[in-house]
Amino acid sequence: MRRQARRPEPLTTGLRPLDTSTAKFLPRTDLSGNEFNLERQIKPTYLLLPDLQTAPIGVRLRFLRKRRGLTIRDLEKATGVSHNAISHIESSATRFNVAAVGRLLGFLGDAARDVFPGDDDAYDQIIGTRDFGAWLMNSRLRRGLRQVDLARLVGISPVSLCRYERRAIEPGPRVLERILKALGVGSSDYLACARRWKTPGSSAATSRSRHAAPEGVF
Repeated sequence: MRRQARRPEPLTTGLRPLDTSTAKFLPRTDLSGNEFNLERQIKPTYLLLPDLQTAPIGVRLRFLRKRRGLTIRDLEKATGVSHNAISHIESSATRFNVAAVGRLLGFLGDAARDVFPGDDDAYDQIIGTRDFGAWLMNSRLRRGLRQVDLARLVGISPVSLCRYERRAIEPGPRVLERILKALGVGSSDYLACARRWKTPGSSAATSRSRHAAPEGVF
């Protein structure tokens, strides 16, 4: 007859609670099953506001998303921006898609001011209107339009629109009129911006090299 090994009795004496200031892992119970009754304090990192002086756009948008308790999948359903696009925006330090960021900002609404403080709104802080190409991108950002979408509305090729934004060429008066109509921008509003830079169609061809569109934006 095989002899069964005797199980050792559980230790019930000589146990002291762990030092919570130094312990990396805090068990909930001792070997006897008695609870230590130690409070675990976990700081949710998504509630920590990023450094607004250095934080890229994706980090700021991720902060707003997590603060609202949304997953990337939730944001995808609400905005129509793909999961991959949102993930790329949140993880990329420089490159971002104008249309995708515009849709995300439109969904987040006034909450964007928490991570884009200042006199200018979030759109102008991301892409300023320092020249015609940047103004065109800024307008697409506000409406969540891709280059191909705006090009179709204007009746031009996406390549031409890309060249307008990169300041490689300037639109003629008729094309400019169609661009304003497609964007729903009045002539007075456009001229108010254009006073800060040379209006397309003028003889200011020498200023093209100084007016570069933001890098890493498409």
